[in-house]
Amino acid sequence: MIMVPSVASAQVYVGGSVSGSYSDRPSSGTNAKAFNFRPEVGYILNSDWAFGARLSYGKSKTVVDTPTVHNETSNVNLFTISPYASYSVLSVAGLSLWAEAGLNLVPKQDGSEGGFGAYFTPVLTYDLSRHFLLRTSINILGASVMWLDGDFSFAAGVDADDIITVGNGLSVGFVYKF
Repeated sequence: MIMVPSVASAQVYVGGSVSGSYSDRPSSGTNAKAFNFRPEVGYILNSDWAFGARLSYGKSKTVVDTPTVHNETSNVNLFTISPYASYSVLSVAGLSLWAEAGLNLVPKQDGSEGGFGAYFTPVLTYDLSRHFLLRTSINILGASVMWLDGDFSFAAGVDADDIITVGNGLSVGFVYKF
């Protein structure tokens, strides 16, 4: 979470988000539901730098029902720890553009071997008041690499992570600055 304090002194912040998605595609016989809860805490070092960490819990369920695959169900529960650093690229009248880079650490869980990864995403923030900040990740312009359960993947986008999600490319959340 990144923000521009009204004074260039250090500040602690807390935030979090809840997101969900639903997809029903009759043409492919796929029905998918997902939920994600992501509290976070961070520290604003100065008007250019912020550091923080998110804890994520996500759950998804996918059901495939086609003429050849009958009610194949996949249930996934995933816990992730994500430390990050953010740098302010541009700030005008309470609106700021940030570059955020971080790690995704996935401990062993639910039959998963665990894994790790790294990501980069641009973020827009807007100061709603002295203490509240609106945060929007522009995930469609981000990138990530991940090693999970022995498989390596690269994505030209980072999963959506906040309160409102539009096509996994944009996410919106809120932060409280102390």
